[in-house]
Amino acid sequence: MRWQKISFRKNSKRKPGTNTVKQVKNLKIDFYFKSHRPKHVPIPIANAKFKHQNNESLIPCLIDSGADFCTVPIEIGKFMLNIDFENKLAPYEIRREWQDIDKSDSKKFNGLVEKIIENQYAIPNSIECACGKGSSGYYCPVQIEIGVFKKQVLVFWINSNVIPLIGRIGVFDQMKKVVFDTKKQKGQFYL
Repeated sequence: MRWQKISFRKNSKRKPGTNTVKQVKNLKIDFYFKSHRPKHVPIPIANAKFKHQNNESLIPCLIDSGADFCTVPIEIGKFMLNIDFENKLAPYEIRREWQDIDKSDSKKFNGLVEKIIENQYAIPNSIECACGKGSSGYYCPVQIEIGVFKKQVLVFWINSNVIPLIGRIGVFDQMKKVVFDTKKQKGQFYL
């Protein structure tokens, strides 16, 4: 079963008399709505490849416009990608800055996220999801690939068995547009 495909819009400019695409406009990555369990409502799912050093894993993830960060069960990070979170701990000053930062100050926040990604730090943290349930884990960067999209992204590796999520920071914020079409049971990321 194929869950995603990459397609190009037909309005790409071509040199007259050739089949060579000179400029591609509206590059998009399709994702589809699938039931993750029998008899459940279909949800938007994309196959995302997570890479850390020489390890990679293709994981079906919920496209979640309400999630701040991509969120993945910590067992996937530990056992499939061999991430040693304890040995990647950020220095105390960086962990303290993460706890104290005003996340609404996007310039400072994005600068700190970039510093964490650049240095491949792990930041222990606790979160509370929208349902009110709290959980702990680590923020730690990995490379994510969804179709032709490829980027180092800060991921929250959660101590909980949740469906992996693709969130806004690092993925949605890199797209020109994200479309959910519930009637057609598909959506698109526009790069």
